[in-house]
Amino acid sequence: MAKRVQVTETELKAEASKVNRILKNEKKVKIFIPTDPMMPGSLTYYGFINGVPFSYPRNEIVEVPESVAMLIENNAKARRIAKAQEAEYQTGAGKLIGPDPRGEALANARAILGAVNADGALDMGETEE
Repeated sequence: MAKRVQVTETELKAEASKVNRILKNEKKVKIFIPTDPMMPGSLTYYGFINGVPFSYPRNEIVEVPESVAMLIENNAKARRIAKAQEAEYQTGAGKLIGPDPRGEALANARAILGAVNADGALDMGETEE
């Protein structure tokens, strides 16, 4: 079991101050934050760095610290990947995790199909008397 660490309010404020100072001194870059199709009514992008909240308007060019820009881009990339993976499931092309439970069934089907004789009839190994 993980050891629980107690953090005081003073320590939290000190950490927030440190993060804000780092972000303030960081190189700024201009980015465009588009509307999120999963939250069409959201006009603001919200995020956190080490528990320190930040927000920027969507659908306009904004100037942000470089690390915030990287965080926003990585988040957008993760959402694109998740959406593509979800699309595989939506189209019925899902992925199996673990051993393929169809393996035995497929082997049985191949064995049966291999037992079809030249007339197209299933050869059950029985002979006529």
